[in-house]
Amino acid sequence: MTAWKMHERPPEPSRDFALFLDFDGTLVDIAPSPDRVVVPPDLPGILLDLRRRLADAVAIVSGRPSRDLERFLRPADITMVAEHGAVIHRAGMAPSPQAINWPADWQRSLEHFARCWPGVEIEEKSFGVSIHFRGAPQAAQAVHDMSLALAKSGEGFEVIPAKMAFELRRAGVNKGTAVRNLMRLPEFKNRVPVFIGDDVTDHDGFSVVAEMGGIPLDVADAFDNKTELVRDWLRSFAALPSVN
Repeated sequence: MTAWKMHERPPEPSRDFALFLDFDGTLVDIAPSPDRVVVPPDLPGILLDLRRRLADAVAIVSGRPSRDLERFLRPADITMVAEHGAVIHRAGMAPSPQAINWPADWQRSLEHFARCWPGVEIEEKSFGVSIHFRGAPQAAQAVHDMSLALAKSGEGFEVIPAKMAFELRRAGVNKGTAVRNLMRLPEFKNRVPVFIGDDVTDHDGFSVVAEMGGIPLDVADAFDNKTELVRDWLRSFAALPSVN
């Protein structure tokens, strides 16, 4: 049972909001594999308009690597939180190159595992790895066990469940901590935080915004589990006056 109350419908748009938006399953439909996601052509423009109307107080908060977010959302230059908060790229600033920060000996184990389980996909990140089994649902237990084994072989990693995947990430890194850190920045400070997400990895974000008196919005509850309704709500901010 959660410690916060989920809102059943989205609020009216407000200039006082700070928006924190998950990507997969929130802004875009979940795809059979991470690289096959389809980004609606108008999504980058929607995000750029939000940035103008909310005076930069909008951020993507995703488990994806930053290179994916930048590629899929180009040319939208907005704050992007990648890998659950391990990487933060603020709007208007050049991204920093990211090196691999997980044990090198994982690579051979992951490649062997993927060969043994056709349909399993390995998503390599800078500070962790996701093992997806959407293409091989029968591998769920094996993926879970493999993830735990890798986490034990490394130092400071944890395993978290996601939709048809298990993720290895640095312990203590989560979307809630990322939101808390962003809310200290001038462009986000003293605003009402609104977090929209669809997965268990978003619960840390929900918890923090609720603690701050903000609004947690689960896509299933507030938007009938439809990403197009999330985008429609974001479009409705266009009725607010733009901030120069």
